[in-house]
Amino acid sequence: MSVTLYSWQFCPFAQRTRIALAVKQVPHDLHEMDITKKPYPAWFMALSPNGKVPALVHDGRPLYESEVIAEYVDEVFPGEKLLPEDAYQRAVSRLIIAYGTENFVPRLYKLLRNQDPKRDAELRDHALDAWRWVDARLREFSTGYGLLFDRPTLADYSFGPFFQRWRIVEHYRFFEVPDTEEFARVRAWRDAAEALDVVRDTAPPLEDLIKVYADYARDADNAKLPPGQKFSAFDIAAWPLDQRPIPPRGLRLDSVA
Repeated sequence: MSVTLYSWQFCPFAQRTRIALAVKQVPHDLHEMDITKKPYPAWFMALSPNGKVPALVHDGRPLYESEVIAEYVDEVFPGEKLLPEDAYQRAVSRLIIAYGTENFVPRLYKLLRNQDPKRDAELRDHALDAWRWVDARLREFSTGYGLLFDRPTLADYSFGPFFQRWRIVEHYRFFEVPDTEEFARVRAWRDAAEALDVVRDTAPPLEDLIKVYADYARDADNAKLPPGQKFSAFDIAAWPLDQRPIPPRGLRLDSVA
């Protein structure tokens, strides 16, 4: 058996795959992609036609899209199940995971990349609506107070990296989830998911995430060099993280880093 994961250590979706492999204890080779070097090589595009990480190759057969990969890993490899055994709970997990991918994370990036301070309040409210939705689903479906169900499952493993990236938005856009009853369940879930050993162990330090995501705060894509910048914030080879200061809070394109 051969398993190779093509990843980028700062991507929450690639982290989702690393978590799945870690929970299932699947031996694998890890290949870290340099996402600043575009176009990607043809051999990688053949593995992942959407041009994104993660991509997984199992015995010569490639897969891409982190949700697909996670369920494949769960079905193919022995060990602790990532999705619940109960069919209804599996469906609920998929429902919440899909919302995370389609709504929760996009609102994160929309607020983070906003360059007009006058729109921050509007985008924060839009983001909080996503947190409200998740809170409501927890009240509707959760069997406990903390994790979604009685033991960690793929929904917790998927949202752990998403919650970690919201810490970046707290730094750059002063975003906070109010400590009120309205958000009590989702805050408890955030704390429980972030506290999972496998979520912590597969994540870079928060300071490194803040440094790497500085270009998003300037509304620059992964391989785009913001005006006035010598190196992409994503290029950790050209600009080692330990040589960088923490970027200022509220950073935007017209700010001085």
